Amino acid sequence: MDISIADNIMSWRHPWLDTIMIAVTNFGGPVSLAVISLVIIILYYQRGKIREPRLWLIVYFGGWVLVESLKRIIMRSRPTGGVITVSGYSFPSAHAAMATMFFLLLIYFHQPHTRSYLKSGVLIILSVLAVLSVGFSRIYLGAHWPSDVLGGYAIGSAWVLIAVIADRRFAGKGGQTKKAETSKN
Repeated sequence: MDISIADNIMSWRHPWLDTIMIAVTNFGGPVSLAVISLVIIILYYQRGKIREPRLWLIVYFGGWVLVESLKRIIMRSRPTGGVITVSGYSFPSAHAAMATMFFLLLIYFHQPHTRSYLKSGVLIILSVLAVLSVGFSRIYLGAHWPSDVLGGYAIGSAWVLIAVIADRRFAGKGGQTKKAETSKN
C-alpha cells in the first residue's frame, strides 16, 4: 500500500509544484519549527508565564529526542528517487511528528483564549492544513513513505496528549496544595 500511494502522489510531480513542496517541507521542518518554538518560549517568559514555555520545551524538544530515538531503533530505509536527497532513517517522519506537536501546542495554548468561534475555527483549520501539507510534501518529495508520515502524526499526537495530561495532573496537584495551605491559614 505504501508503494502504491507514494507512486501515485509522486506521479503528480511538476517543477512548479516541486518548488512549493520544498518550501512547505522547509517551513514545516523540525529545525524551522524549533526556531519558531524558541521565539514563542521567549515571548511566554517575557509575559511572566512559566507553565506554557515549560510544557512547550518538554513536548517539542523531548519529542524531537523521542522521534530520533525511534528512527534509530526501527531503522527503516527511505524511498529512492526523490526530488530531494535525504539521509538517515525513515520511520517515523520527524517533519510530520514535529509539525503535529508544534501545531497541537499552538491550538492547546491559544484556542481557549480566542473568544471568537470564527477565530478559533480558523486557527484549528489552518493548523490542520499546515500539518497535512507538511506530511504530504514529505511523500511528494520522496523523502518518506505514507506510513512514515502517519506514524509521525500518531507519535506526535500521542506525545502531546501524554505531556498535556501529565502537565494538568502536575498543575492540579500544585493548585490543590496551595488551596489546602490557604484554607488552613
